[in-house]
Amino acid sequence: FEVAAYVAGVLSLRDAVALVAARGRLMGALPAGGAMLAVAVGEEQAMALLDAAPAQLAETVEIAGVNGPASVVLSGTAPGIAWVESECAGRELRCSRLRVSHAFHSAAMEPMLAEFGEVVRGLEFGAPVIPLVSDTSGEVLSAERVADPEYWVGHVRRAVRFADAVATLRGAGITAFVELGPDAALTPMIAEITADDEDVLAIAAQRRDRDQVETLTAALGRLFAQGVAVD
Repeated sequence: FEVAAYVAGVLSLRDAVALVAARGRLMGALPAGGAMLAVAVGEEQAMALLDAAPAQLAETVEIAGVNGPASVVLSGTAPGIAWVESECAGRELRCSRLRVSHAFHSAAMEPMLAEFGEVVRGLEFGAPVIPLVSDTSGEVLSAERVADPEYWVGHVRRAVRFADAVATLRGAGITAFVELGPDAALTPMIAEITADDEDVLAIAAQRRDRDQVETLTAALGRLFAQGVAVD
Protein backbone atom coordinates (compact mmCIF):
# COMPACT_ATOMS: atom_id res chain seq x y z
CA PHE A 1 0.00 0.00 0.00
CA GLU A 2 2.96 2.31 0.61
CA VAL A 3 3.94 1.93 -3.05
CA ALA A 4 0.42 2.89 -4.11
CA ALA A 5 0.60 5.92 -1.82
CA TYR A 6 3.85 6.97 -3.50
CA VAL A 7 2.42 6.54 -7.01
CA ALA A 8 -0.68 8.52 -5.99
CA GLY A 9 1.47 11.40 -4.77
CA VAL A 10 0.62 10.95 -1.10
CA LEU A 11 4.19 10.14 -0.06
CA SER A 12 7.54 11.16 -1.48
CA LEU A 13 9.87 8.32 -2.40
CA ARG A 14 12.00 9.13 0.64
CA ASP A 15 9.06 9.01 3.05
CA ALA A 16 7.59 5.89 1.45
CA VAL A 17 10.90 4.07 1.91
CA ALA A 18 11.16 5.34 5.49
CA LEU A 19 7.65 4.09 6.23
CA VAL A 20 8.30 0.63 4.77
CA ALA A 21 11.65 0.35 6.55
CA ALA A 22 10.21 1.35 9.93
CA ARG A 23 7.28 -1.00 9.58
CA GLY A 24 9.53 -3.92 8.68
CA ARG A 25 12.06 -3.14 11.40
CA LEU A 26 9.47 -2.86 14.15
CA MET A 27 7.62 -5.97 13.04
CA GLY A 28 10.88 -7.89 12.93
CA ALA A 29 11.70 -6.80 16.47
CA LEU A 30 8.50 -8.30 17.87
CA PRO A 31 8.73 -11.64 19.70
CA ALA A 32 8.67 -14.49 17.22
CA GLY A 33 5.65 -16.75 17.19
CA GLY A 34 2.08 -16.88 16.09
CA ALA A 35 0.71 -18.28 12.87
CA MET A 36 -1.61 -17.52 9.97
CA LEU A 37 -4.01 -19.76 8.12
CA ALA A 38 -5.82 -19.31 4.80
CA VAL A 39 -9.29 -20.87 4.88
CA ALA A 40 -11.67 -21.37 1.95
CA VAL A 41 -14.76 -19.89 3.61
CA GLY A 42 -16.55 -16.57 3.62
CA GLU A 43 -16.30 -14.01 6.39
CA GLU A 44 -19.51 -15.03 8.17
CA GLN A 45 -18.56 -18.70 8.16
CA ALA A 46 -15.11 -17.81 9.47
CA MET A 47 -16.63 -15.83 12.33
CA ALA A 48 -18.88 -18.77 13.19
CA LEU A 49 -15.84 -21.04 13.15
CA LEU A 50 -13.98 -18.79 15.59
CA ASP A 51 -17.03 -18.51 17.84
CA ALA A 52 -16.89 -22.29 18.28
CA ALA A 53 -13.39 -22.18 19.79
CA PRO A 54 -13.02 -23.54 23.34
CA ALA A 55 -12.90 -21.00 26.17
CA GLN A 56 -9.13 -21.23 26.66
CA LEU A 57 -8.58 -20.28 23.02
CA ALA A 58 -11.27 -17.61 22.77
CA GLU A 59 -10.04 -14.40 21.13
CA THR A 60 -6.62 -15.90 20.37
CA VAL A 61 -7.39 -16.00 16.63
CA GLU A 62 -8.97 -13.30 14.49
CA ILE A 63 -9.73 -12.53 10.88
CA ALA A 64 -6.68 -10.90 9.31
CA GLY A 65 -7.89 -10.75 5.73
CA VAL A 66 -11.02 -11.06 3.63
CA ASN A 67 -9.73 -11.82 0.16
CA GLY A 68 -12.87 -13.05 -1.57
CA PRO A 69 -16.36 -14.48 -1.16
CA ALA A 70 -14.85 -17.78 -0.01
CA SER A 71 -11.35 -16.80 1.04
CA VAL A 72 -10.25 -15.50 4.42
CA VAL A 73 -6.98 -15.41 6.33
CA LEU A 74 -6.87 -16.01 10.08
CA SER A 75 -4.09 -14.85 12.38
CA GLY A 76 -3.29 -15.58 16.00
CA THR A 77 -1.43 -17.72 18.48
CA ALA A 78 0.07 -21.04 17.42
CA PRO A 79 -2.31 -23.08 19.65
CA GLY A 80 -5.29 -21.12 18.39
CA ILE A 81 -4.40 -21.59 14.74
CA ALA A 82 -3.70 -25.29 15.36
CA TRP A 83 -7.22 -25.67 16.78
CA VAL A 84 -8.76 -23.94 13.76
CA GLU A 85 -6.72 -26.14 11.43
CA SER A 86 -7.98 -29.26 13.20
CA GLU A 87 -11.54 -27.95 13.16
CA CYS A 88 -11.31 -27.28 9.42
CA ALA A 89 -10.16 -30.85 8.84
CA GLY A 90 -13.15 -32.14 10.80
CA ARG A 91 -15.54 -29.97 8.80
CA GLU A 92 -13.82 -30.80 5.50
CA LEU A 93 -12.89 -27.17 4.89
CA ARG A 94 -9.82 -26.42 2.78
CA CYS A 95 -7.10 -24.53 4.61
CA SER A 96 -3.37 -23.97 4.38
CA ARG A 97 -0.73 -22.45 6.64
CA LEU A 98 1.03 -19.31 5.50
CA ARG A 99 4.81 -19.12 5.77
CA VAL A 100 5.13 -16.20 8.15
CA SER A 101 7.32 -15.20 11.08
CA HIS A 102 4.56 -13.48 13.05
CA ALA A 103 0.78 -13.28 13.35
CA PHE A 104 0.34 -10.18 11.20
CA HIS A 105 -2.79 -8.01 11.31
CA SER A 106 -3.61 -9.31 14.78
CA ALA A 107 -3.19 -8.33 18.42
CA ALA A 108 0.41 -9.54 18.18
CA MET A 109 1.22 -6.28 16.35
CA GLU A 110 0.04 -3.98 19.13
CA PRO A 111 3.40 -3.61 20.96
CA MET A 112 4.91 -1.86 17.91
CA LEU A 113 2.09 0.59 17.22
CA ALA A 114 3.16 3.45 19.49
CA GLU A 115 6.70 3.64 18.11
CA PHE A 116 5.44 3.22 14.56
CA GLY A 117 3.07 6.12 15.16
CA GLU A 118 6.01 8.33 16.09
CA VAL A 119 7.65 7.52 12.75
CA VAL A 120 4.47 8.23 10.80
CA ARG A 121 3.95 11.58 12.51
CA GLY A 122 7.35 12.66 11.22
CA LEU A 123 6.36 12.16 7.56
CA GLU A 124 4.75 14.58 5.12
CA PHE A 125 1.55 13.62 3.32
CA GLY A 126 0.10 15.14 0.18
CA ALA A 127 -3.36 14.91 -1.35
CA PRO A 128 -3.80 11.95 -3.73
CA VAL A 129 -3.52 12.92 -7.40
CA ILE A 130 -4.91 9.47 -8.27
CA PRO A 131 -7.85 8.03 -6.29
CA LEU A 132 -6.46 5.74 -3.60
CA VAL A 133 -8.62 2.89 -2.31
CA SER A 134 -7.90 1.60 1.18
CA ASP A 135 -7.23 -2.13 1.40
CA THR A 136 -8.38 -2.19 5.03
CA SER A 137 -11.76 -0.50 4.57
CA GLY A 138 -12.47 -0.59 0.85
CA GLU A 139 -13.18 3.15 0.83
CA VAL A 140 -11.72 5.81 -1.44
CA LEU A 141 -9.44 7.73 0.89
CA SER A 142 -9.88 11.46 1.29
CA ALA A 143 -6.86 13.76 1.56
CA GLU A 144 -7.63 14.20 5.27
CA ARG A 145 -7.93 10.50 5.97
CA VAL A 146 -4.77 9.46 4.14
CA ALA A 147 -2.80 12.17 5.98
CA ASP A 148 -4.00 10.97 9.39
CA PRO A 149 -1.17 9.08 11.17
CA GLU A 150 -3.76 6.92 12.90
CA TYR A 151 -4.80 5.51 9.54
CA TRP A 152 -1.29 4.21 8.91
CA VAL A 153 -0.90 2.90 12.45
CA GLY A 154 -4.24 1.12 12.18
CA HIS A 155 -3.20 -0.33 8.83
CA VAL A 156 -0.72 -2.54 10.69
CA ARG A 157 -3.36 -3.84 13.06
CA ARG A 158 -6.60 -3.99 11.07
CA ALA A 159 -7.70 -6.81 8.81
CA VAL A 160 -7.04 -6.46 5.09
CA ARG A 161 -10.33 -6.22 3.20
CA PHE A 162 -9.08 -6.85 -0.31
CA ALA A 163 -12.47 -8.02 -1.56
CA ASP A 164 -14.06 -4.72 -0.49
CA ALA A 165 -11.34 -2.73 -2.24
CA VAL A 166 -11.93 -4.62 -5.50
CA ALA A 167 -15.70 -4.13 -5.15
CA THR A 168 -15.17 -0.37 -4.75
CA LEU A 169 -13.06 -0.26 -7.91
CA ARG A 170 -15.67 -2.24 -9.83
CA GLY A 171 -18.33 0.17 -8.60
CA ALA A 172 -16.23 3.00 -10.04
CA GLY A 173 -16.27 1.30 -13.44
CA ILE A 174 -12.80 -0.24 -13.36
CA THR A 175 -12.62 -3.28 -15.66
CA ALA A 176 -8.86 -3.87 -15.92
CA PHE A 177 -6.77 -4.94 -12.93
CA VAL A 178 -2.99 -5.28 -13.25
CA GLU A 179 -0.88 -6.88 -10.54
CA LEU A 180 2.61 -5.39 -10.33
CA GLY A 181 4.83 -7.85 -8.53
CA PRO A 182 7.07 -10.89 -9.00
CA ASP A 183 4.18 -13.34 -9.41
CA ALA A 184 0.40 -13.62 -9.58
CA ALA A 185 -0.59 -13.66 -5.91
CA LEU A 186 -3.59 -11.31 -6.11
CA THR A 187 -4.76 -11.92 -9.67
CA PRO A 188 -6.60 -15.19 -8.87
CA MET A 189 -8.37 -13.44 -5.98
CA ILE A 190 -9.59 -10.69 -8.30
CA ALA A 191 -10.78 -13.31 -10.78
CA GLU A 192 -12.76 -14.99 -7.99
CA ILE A 193 -14.30 -11.73 -6.76
CA THR A 194 -15.30 -10.66 -10.28
CA ALA A 195 -16.29 -14.12 -11.53
CA ASP A 196 -19.73 -12.86 -12.62
CA ASP A 197 -18.30 -9.90 -14.57
CA GLU A 198 -17.46 -11.03 -18.09
CA ASP A 199 -15.92 -7.68 -19.02
CA VAL A 200 -13.27 -7.72 -16.26
CA LEU A 201 -9.63 -8.48 -17.03
CA ALA A 202 -7.28 -9.43 -14.19
CA ILE A 203 -3.69 -9.95 -15.23
CA ALA A 204 -0.25 -10.15 -13.64
CA ALA A 205 2.64 -8.21 -15.15
CA GLN A 206 5.07 -10.94 -14.10
CA ARG A 207 4.93 -14.68 -13.49
CA ARG A 208 7.45 -16.72 -11.58
CA ASP A 209 9.66 -18.92 -13.78
CA ARG A 210 8.55 -17.14 -16.96
CA ASP A 211 10.52 -14.79 -19.18
CA GLN A 212 10.05 -11.29 -17.78
CA VAL A 213 9.97 -9.41 -21.08
CA GLU A 214 7.60 -11.86 -22.76
CA THR A 215 5.27 -11.89 -19.75
CA LEU A 216 5.17 -8.10 -19.54
CA THR A 217 4.59 -7.57 -23.26
CA ALA A 218 1.85 -10.22 -23.28
CA ALA A 219 0.15 -8.43 -20.38
CA LEU A 220 0.37 -5.10 -22.22
CA GLY A 221 -1.11 -6.73 -25.31
CA ARG A 222 -4.08 -8.04 -23.37
CA LEU A 223 -4.60 -4.63 -21.78
CA PHE A 224 -4.56 -2.98 -25.20
CA ALA A 225 -7.12 -5.50 -26.46
CA GLN A 226 -9.24 -4.62 -23.41
CA GLY A 227 -9.28 -0.99 -24.54
CA VAL A 228 -6.64 0.33 -22.16
CA ALA A 229 -4.37 3.04 -23.60
CA VAL A 230 -0.82 1.69 -23.44
CA ASP A 231 1.92 4.32 -23.35
